[in-house]
Amino acid sequence: MEQELPDHLTPEAFEVLRNLDEAVAAIHPALRTIYEENFEDGSIPTPLMAMAEYTFWATVNRLDEPEAVYGLLSFLERTYSEGDPVVTDCIALMLLENLVGEPEMIDLLGPRLRDEMTKLTGI
Repeated sequence: MEQELPDHLTPEAFEVLRNLDEAVAAIHPALRTIYEENFEDGSIPTPLMAMAEYTFWATVNRLDEPEAVYGLLSFLERTYSEGDPVVTDCIALMLLENLVGEPEMIDLLGPRLRDEMTKLTGI
């Protein structure tokens, strides 16, 4: 039986987010594991949830894996700056909104993501 995408994702948007997730997965083995858990089990994944899991991983590993966390945030800064609405919505929704209350992580954001964080939080 063919599985359907969630209503909020067109096939094109799904592929854009899958490509984003593939690029994130290349940054660190733990991120690869998250990617595989979300995309390679034969079910229809939720790319937005993968981004939330990457964010959680970065927050938890900020001190133990600083280079990987910085690499992730730098990549997301560059990607966000490219302006694809599917990607920017994913990053704003699943990265930034999950960093509310995490000032140490917010301090690591690049200028575009920090500006967006200010818009989201009013701070």
